[in-house]
Amino acid sequence: MRIIMLSAFIMIFTSIVFAKGISIDPEELEAFIDGVMTEQLVAYEIPGVSVSIVMDGKLIFSKGYGYADLDRLIPVTPDSTLFRIGSISKIFVWTSVMQLVEQGKLDLHSDVNVYLDNFSIPSTFPEPVTLANLLTHTPGFEEQEFGVFVSDSSEIAPLGEYLAENIPARVRPPGKLSSYSNYGTALAAYIVEQVSGMPFDRYVAVNILEPLEMNMSSFVQPPPGQESRLSTGYVTGGGIVSPQAFEWVQAYPAGSMSSTADEMANFMIAHLNNGGFHDIRILEEATAIDMHTPHFNVDPRVNGWTWGFMQLNMGTDSLIWHGGDTYFFHSAMFLIPDRNIGIFASYNCPAGAKARIDLVKAFLAHYSPLPPPSYPVPFDGLGNAGRCAGSYLDIRTNRTTPERLMTLLNPVEVKSMGNHSLEYAGNCWIEIEPLIFRNTASPELLVFRESGEGGIETMIRGNNPTTAYQKLSWIDSPGFHRNAIIFCLLLFASFVIFWPAGFILKLLRKKKDRRTGERLTGILVWLMSLLNILFIFNLNRMVTTQGFGFGLPAGLKTLLNLTFIEPVIAAVIIFMLVFAWKNSYWTAVARIHCTVTAAAFLFMVWWMNYWNLLGYS
Repeated sequence: MRIIMLSAFIMIFTSIVFAKGISIDPEELEAFIDGVMTEQLVAYEIPGVSVSIVMDGKLIFSKGYGYADLDRLIPVTPDSTLFRIGSISKIFVWTSVMQLVEQGKLDLHSDVNVYLDNFSIPSTFPEPVTLANLLTHTPGFEEQEFGVFVSDSSEIAPLGEYLAENIPARVRPPGKLSSYSNYGTALAAYIVEQVSGMPFDRYVAVNILEPLEMNMSSFVQPPPGQESRLSTGYVTGGGIVSPQAFEWVQAYPAGSMSSTADEMANFMIAHLNNGGFHDIRILEEATAIDMHTPHFNVDPRVNGWTWGFMQLNMGTDSLIWHGGDTYFFHSAMFLIPDRNIGIFASYNCPAGAKARIDLVKAFLAHYSPLPPPSYPVPFDGLGNAGRCAGSYLDIRTNRTTPERLMTLLNPVEVKSMGNHSLEYAGNCWIEIEPLIFRNTASPELLVFRESGEGGIETMIRGNNPTTAYQKLSWIDSPGFHRNAIIFCLLLFASFVIFWPAGFILKLLRKKKDRRTGERLTGILVWLMSLLNILFIFNLNRMVTTQGFGFGLPAGLKTLLNLTFIEPVIAAVIIFMLVFAWKNSYWTAVARIHCTVTAAAFLFMVWWMNYWNLLGYS
């Protein structure tokens, strides 16, 4: 349930700064959205989408496009088709927390362990993890995808049991950097359970969904009695549309909710009205205002977090939003409090990740056109582009399990283009102040921070409060690891190919190895070379961009259980090579070839340990 962010977000929302008010005619709005969606359905091969827009406390537009079920030709309808809203579910968790805070049952700044009976968060650092940290995604947890999804309902464990058995490592002090956490959200929901005495899904139903007339919406998987209303999730591309099975979410408070566009409109209205909906309240006004107020920014010049919403600030306009991503559904909810406007859209295929942004961009560009951005002017002084260039690690990553391998698939590279300019994420960035670079195509900023020793330590991207980026040394960079493995593969392949060729040549010449040790050493190095080749290729095949949401693939578990062989046999080979050199086995070139290959085995031991693969089970 990862959040996808694009630099276009800043461009989208700067238009609001220039709008003194937005006047919308419902008929014209429908014609406009119809045009946008007609184009999207074709361009992105989208089976179905549901949209709702609210303004001034009213639903001014809602409509479904395409199909909820292509096989049965069931169309999407905004009032009855249920979509999986992914991580927008988190806002219901945070709203629940704030309800209990205003009742005096929870304290945002107390150690979360105060509310936990059956397990506790380790005291890795002097500072405890608090609910305030969870709401702003700053508890300092490593990323952990293992088991967020499961393949079948029978695999879903009770929430408390799942949380107790899957506590992520604390890798940084709380409150320092933001790193989006599904575990942290699920933990907050469990605390709601503990304090209220009600299962979390029931708590939300009673205290949020029923008051807001969200009668079909539910965290229960699938919503009881509503299975026929659920949209199917699809994978599309190249003209092929593949229906997918229902997605079972283990960490269910973080992303299992199903809802309709019309019912999500009620939720948006309640938040835009600072907790009020018709004649009821889900939050007191002061609590809602506090929830919508920014509470954490890594740097004052970049966007941060309110209590649960991501912030987009432009001038006096405060914009808050949240996205939602499962594997097959992608949604977004944007609230513009100063204009009392809310926009919700949910798509039933992966292409919705981009399409949802294009929809909001088109809406705001149509009703409040964006002036052309000015080109950034470099500051007058010695530039820092060279210091800032290099490899970076998205800190929303794993440190202690094989999930760490995912960083190899998503390298973050920043390149210098001169004293004052950088290339990053396909854009050019100009240094406008020391260590602050602006996108040439939008007002978005990159902010770099120095370590205590004066080197560059961290990069923060202005429109992405879900993570920061840590600068890496050469030995930690993905490029080094990829190139080293390629070199090892070539070395192993050369041994696998050339040593049998040499053996055949000896047979043709009727020559024999002089010693048993000579033969055994060659055979052992050949077998280990072949096994390493097979290991690397199978590891590459099993580690995909889909990640480890369903846990380790069965084949990968088997591979990792066999990694203990590497250090044992590598040690044996090194021992045997001592005799190879002492007794002059083979030619000098062959001994060097064999020795370098054995050194690669030792490197593989280090590499497997680095990526938490060695003997992992």
